[in-house]
Amino acid sequence: GVDYIKADRCDANGLVMKDIYARWRDAIVASGRPIVLSASDNTPTDEPWAWGPVTAHQWRMSGDISDDWGTMLSIVDRNVAHAAATAPGTYNDPDMLEVGNGGMTDGEYRTHLGMWALMSAPLIAGNDVRSMSDVTRMILSNPDVIAVDQDALGFQTTLAADLANGVQVWSKPLAASGARAVGLLNRGNAATTIKVEWQSINLTPGTATVRDLWTRADRGSFQNNYSTIVPAHEMALLEVVGVDPVVPSGSLSGQPWTYMANEQAPVERNSSFGGHPLGLDGIHYAAGFGTQAPSAIEFRPDASCQRFASDIGVDDEVGNLGSVIFQVWGDGVKLYDSGVMTGATSTATVNVSIPGVRSVRLQVVAVDSTSDDHADWANPQVTCDAGPSPNLPPQARFTASQSRTVPWNPVTFDAGSSTDPDGTIVSYAWDFGDGFAGSGVVVGHAFVASGRFSVVLTVVDNRQTSNAVSSDITVDFPPIAALSVSRTTAPPGVPIQFDAFASKDSDGTIVSYAWDFGDGQTAAGISFAHAYADNGTFTVRLTVMDDLGGLDTTAVSIEIGNRAPTILAASPHAGFVLPLDETQTLVVVASDPDGDPLTYAWAVDGLPVNASSASYEFIGSSVGSHVVRVLVSDGFAHVGFAWSIDVRTPPQPAQLPVGPVQDAPYLQAFGASALGSLGVVLLVRYLRRRRH
Repeated sequence: GVDYIKADRCDANGLVMKDIYARWRDAIVASGRPIVLSASDNTPTDEPWAWGPVTAHQWRMSGDISDDWGTMLSIVDRNVAHAAATAPGTYNDPDMLEVGNGGMTDGEYRTHLGMWALMSAPLIAGNDVRSMSDVTRMILSNPDVIAVDQDALGFQTTLAADLANGVQVWSKPLAASGARAVGLLNRGNAATTIKVEWQSINLTPGTATVRDLWTRADRGSFQNNYSTIVPAHEMALLEVVGVDPVVPSGSLSGQPWTYMANEQAPVERNSSFGGHPLGLDGIHYAAGFGTQAPSAIEFRPDASCQRFASDIGVDDEVGNLGSVIFQVWGDGVKLYDSGVMTGATSTATVNVSIPGVRSVRLQVVAVDSTSDDHADWANPQVTCDAGPSPNLPPQARFTASQSRTVPWNPVTFDAGSSTDPDGTIVSYAWDFGDGFAGSGVVVGHAFVASGRFSVVLTVVDNRQTSNAVSSDITVDFPPIAALSVSRTTAPPGVPIQFDAFASKDSDGTIVSYAWDFGDGQTAAGISFAHAYADNGTFTVRLTVMDDLGGLDTTAVSIEIGNRAPTILAASPHAGFVLPLDETQTLVVVASDPDGDPLTYAWAVDGLPVNASSASYEFIGSSVGSHVVRVLVSDGFAHVGFAWSIDVRTPPQPAQLPVGPVQDAPYLQAFGASALGSLGVVLLVRYLRRRRH
């Protein structure tokens, strides 16, 4: 356990916070107990990174964190601007971890923890540890990542390369010889290949080994650089071990440093931070470093180096202003502390013993503010013993015709680029990592099974000194990406379901599914729902990766913008006559090109009626012209059809009046159409009268 006090700056307007926290510090010292003091002053104008190192063990330098990608990155950017303030035992505090709280993806949470580890930040879990998922637990407890955070040198990462489209390379020196923690950060919205050059992380060109810290897997040896595909919003966290640029005996001013962080601008070589000749107490120095506190520079001296010496002081260009502390650290242990020096303090000389020290760190602490803190390391020197010249080992190097292949496909390995700087190479031995071996400068080998195999070349020179180098060969049948969609057309704002369940890998498992929806939005996972905001044609790409890094991509086109339904037929025709009180069934046949469900709304003479199907029973209950209209809708657009119906009374037959016949039964006539004519009727009646 640890005793820990966090003192928050709440409602402290008008107070001088550095003085308030100094009282906390003094009380802790007086207690005699090892208590960690966290100065939670998140007001940038207070400059806690200036006075924090002499007041607390850690200090806030930004606003509160929240569980989202954008806020997390903004805190990273604020923190790294003051990287030089961090040293062993004193650290910038970017606030607690949000890992596992649900606001970011697992990949974003790995990036979150990885950046905190690179920044040597306090790792304080801000999630509910009682109910965290297995993935959250694995992220938070990764020992390789925690080791980066707790490295003895206590450096905070600096930006090694800022590439296009949100691609960045971050680097942090580690205590082991030639070791760097490297973050390949993809702040963009699509997967991309990121390359780190050895020179950008202050290693000498040549061979370096690479280890993936999240998978805890060695990736092999690589010449001059390493590249890998990094998904959107993720960071590949690596340990790269190569060869440090070694400082020989003599002046440091022209030697390559392995770390440099400085407030406001880079450290100046051979001039003051203000751009003038280095000046201390009226004496000008031709060689040295002009810094602006806080500042940190690291060198890796030759193993034979015995002493470091330098004149130190606040540069004459600021007069009596400024207040700083000069420190020298060796392998994470403080070797020298000047105490507070101002522009009025006379020049001092530091001279410390460094036998066996691999890391010499020149630190300047700002003390109370960063104003006028122009601090000079004047004429810095290391003194080293000459010693006998040892046998230089050979350098093993090889190339492979393919770094990825499929089973049974031959790969050619060529060690012709191996060299021996002071002799000759007499043997080349190969270990293919699958139980087979070989010898010779050029060999061929076919791997029969899928997997990742570390191929090791060992060369021996004429003085029996050996050197080995390795590189991974991935043998893998790549996965097959397959996607399905719930629909390929939709209006804006309507979710479309995407899934990759049909994707497969014949010789392993698929470990990641990366979606690019073509509208600037991305997602990760085997299934996802996405709604487009704008009309247009969008290409959706799914990229799957298997457990051996094999990739495959497939795509589908999505059309956004509703298509209206169409009426295919209507019965009867648009205009017809209907007898009074008779019924006619009206039917419309419609379809929707987007497959949307259709609804039907009917109206008679402009008034809605209670009907919602594709047919309607019209009753001609009143004589006259009537209009029946139907509107067919897919929920976004509609189409209509109308019938014009003429309701008429049916024609009636004509009738003649008749009466009784006086002197005989008579025949009633119903019209000329029945008996021929009225004259026939009259003739019959006349003949009957004559007979009487």
